[in-house]
Amino acid sequence: MRRLIRADLRRILRRPTYYLWGLAILALAIIMPMGDNAAGQIESMRMLVTDVSLMVLSIPIFNRVFADELNTGSMQCAIGRGMSRTKIIIAKLWDSIILLSSVIGVLFIAALIKNHLADVAVTPRQNAHLFAFFVFSLIAGIAFLAVAELI
Repeated sequence: MRRLIRADLRRILRRPTYYLWGLAILALAIIMPMGDNAAGQIESMRMLVTDVSLMVLSIPIFNRVFADELNTGSMQCAIGRGMSRTKIIIAKLWDSIILLSSVIGVLFIAALIKNHLADVAVTPRQNAHLFAFFVFSLIAGIAFLAVAELI
């Protein structure tokens, strides 16, 4: 199953569309207006994750992981070699989770950099709360991916 995950990730990361999505989201994070105070800054970052990550990230990542199967036929090849369908679906879910967590991680790093460069004093506690919010947003994105895979 690890080899299937590694092969899928190599195939997905070889194409420029994933990086273009990442750059677009990073540009959106940079362009987004900053708050006047620390609470406003944290709230603007939370709005970015709420607006962008759940639906805008989950659906394209899911499509990227599963759409290539129609073109490459790797799923049929893996099933033909004796791998169970359950393992293949779980491997695809792990692919989606890894890609979603990498994009949300880049968003969090962009938020930290933006908070550091802002003229407002964001406390480490507020950054920790922002991290917790990003983690819970990742969990919600994983829930979207899991429901999509069930369908």
